Amino acid sequence: MNVHVPRPYHRGRMVLSVVFLVTLMTLVFAWPQSHDDATGAAPAAPKVKIQGDSVLVSWQRTSSATPTSGDHDLRIEPPGYSCTPNGPDSCIVRHAPSSVDLRFAVRTEFGGAWTPWSALSAEIPRTQIVIIAGQSNATGWEAPVTDAQGTNVLAVGATEADQAVRLSWDQPKNFTTERIGLGPEESVSLTTPQTLKGTVPSSAKGTAIFGPEITLARRLYASGQRDLLVLKVTQSGTQLGDNGPWSAPDGSLYKALVADAKYLLNREASHGRLASVVAINWYQGENDSKPGLAEAYQRNLTTFITSLRSAIPTSAATPFVIAMTSTESWVHTQQFAKACAGASCDGLLRANEQVRAADRAVAGSLGHVGLVDTVVLPHATGGLHLNAQGELTLGTMLADTDLSIGLT
Repeated sequence: MNVHVPRPYHRGRMVLSVVFLVTLMTLVFAWPQSHDDATGAAPAAPKVKIQGDSVLVSWQRTSSATPTSGDHDLRIEPPGYSCTPNGPDSCIVRHAPSSVDLRFAVRTEFGGAWTPWSALSAEIPRTQIVIIAGQSNATGWEAPVTDAQGTNVLAVGATEADQAVRLSWDQPKNFTTERIGLGPEESVSLTTPQTLKGTVPSSAKGTAIFGPEITLARRLYASGQRDLLVLKVTQSGTQLGDNGPWSAPDGSLYKALVADAKYLLNREASHGRLASVVAINWYQGENDSKPGLAEAYQRNLTTFITSLRSAIPTSAATPFVIAMTSTESWVHTQQFAKACAGASCDGLLRANEQVRAADRAVAGSLGHVGLVDTVVLPHATGGLHLNAQGELTLGTMLADTDLSIGLT
C-alpha cells in the first residue's frame, strides 16, 4: 500500500535538514585546531654532513615561520637515536652507527600549529670496516690463488661481493713492505692479487695469495651487510708477548693497525661516508706458543683487545673473534723429522695448550669475544699453515661468529 505524505511535512523536513547541516558545519569550523594540525608549507628535507663518526643535521624553516626557540620538531628514522642541539637550526648525532640507515625529517611551527613533515633526508653513504689482523695464517701464507691444476680457486666461488667489497692490505715489515688501498689511493676490490715478496719460501715467492677475508666478506655480504671494507694488517712470524710487534700500546704492528684503522675512518669521512669498525678478527699465537711466552698470553691478549677497542675506537659490543691456532701438528712433524726431541718438543706442546687455554679464558672473560677453532681445518704440508681450502672455510666460520655475537 502506498502512503501519501502531505507536502508541508516534506518542507518541514528539508528545513530541519538545512538547520542541522549549518549547525554541524559551524561546529566543525569553530572547533579549535590541535597543536598537531598542519598549516603552512612543509620545510625542505634536512641536510646531513659527516663529521668523523658523527652526523651533523641541519634544516631551514618555512619562509613564513617565526624563528623562536622550540619552533622545530625533528624526527629520526628508525627511532631510538638522539640528536644533540647545535644551534637553532642544527643538531649532531654523535657516534652514529654505520650499520643503521638513519634518515631525518623536520617540521616547524606556523601560527601556533605545526607544518607538515618535510621529506626524509637523503640516505647517508656508509662504510663498515671489518678488520683481519695477525701473522702468517691471517695473511694466507700457503694459500695460493691458483691451485696445482692451474685453476683460480677464487673464480670458482665468485660472488657479487668480490667487486662490491673493498680491501686495504698492510704488511708493514714483511721483508718488502706491501700496502694496497692505503695511502692516497682508494681501497681496491676484494680479490685484487696480494703477492708475497722478498725472502719468503720458494713455493710462495711471487705467488698471489689470499687469506680468510675472501669468504668472510662473501658471507657477510650475502647476509645483508653492505658497504663493506676489509682492513687486513698481517705479518708473518710475529709475537704478542715479550714486547713483541703486536704488544699494546707500543708494538709496531699494534700501532700500524690503529693508525691504518683511523686513517680509513678519516678518509671515508672526508668522502662523505659514515664509517665505523664493526668487527675485528684475530689469527695469531703461533709465535707465542713457546715456553716463556705462552704463560703470559692470556694477560697479553686481554690487554691487546681492551687497548685496541679503546684506541680505534670501537664499542665494547663490537665483535672480536679469535681464530684459535694450534701448533700441535707442526710439532709432531718436527719430531718426525728429528728437528726437536724430548723435553724441547714436550715444552712446545705444553705451550701450545697454554695459548689455546688462554684464548678460551679471554673469550670467557670479555664480552662479545668469540672463538673459531682452526685445528679442524685442512693445513698445508708441515701442519703450520692453512691451505687454500682451509682459508676459505675459515673465512665463513669467522663471518658466522661475527654475526652470532653482535654484528648487525
